[in-house]
Amino acid sequence: MSEFLASPYLIYLPTLIFGSCVGSFLNVVIHRMPRGISVVSPPSSCPSCGHRVRPWENVPVFAWIFLRGRCSGCGSGISPRYPAVELATGLLAVASLWWFGPTLEGLMSFVLLASMLAVAFIDWEHMIIPDQISLGLLVLGLAVSPWSSTGIVGALTGAAVGGGLLLAVGFLWEKMRGVEAMGGGDVK
Repeated sequence: MSEFLASPYLIYLPTLIFGSCVGSFLNVVIHRMPRGISVVSPPSSCPSCGHRVRPWENVPVFAWIFLRGRCSGCGSGISPRYPAVELATGLLAVASLWWFGPTLEGLMSFVLLASMLAVAFIDWEHMIIPDQISLGLLVLGLAVSPWSSTGIVGALTGAAVGGGLLLAVGFLWEKMRGVEAMGGGDVK
């Protein structure tokens, strides 16, 4: 029994659950941020009928399955994107923990991956990348870089080179093809 309790794999299930809960919040971010709605209030509700989501209807992945992908108030469909984002975020949390262990780099890896998941869905639906996410990640990354393996110089160099390359590609594409290849959010 003590071997079971000492197993390092026991940390993965709580990590999966925590990551799925973060994914539930990311669904709020993905839906509300591009629309200019606060991600804090009002509480979640059905966009069709306004039914307020009860706590047991907000359990990541399982609530969607239990509700059969439908609102308990009006019966309208709930996109499968919701449990997909929740599960994907949970798996990203586990992957970050597995790769980096319980370290600052592991936590920052998860923050970056979860944010990029939100950015991907927002960009896919609205063709924008919110500054709150891209610039927030830049500030956070630079703030923690002194404690990372790259250090502040590596972080600043990476930000400048990465952003510069994307800016150059976008500029050259627009000059050669006459159409915008990427927006400022992509560069940031």
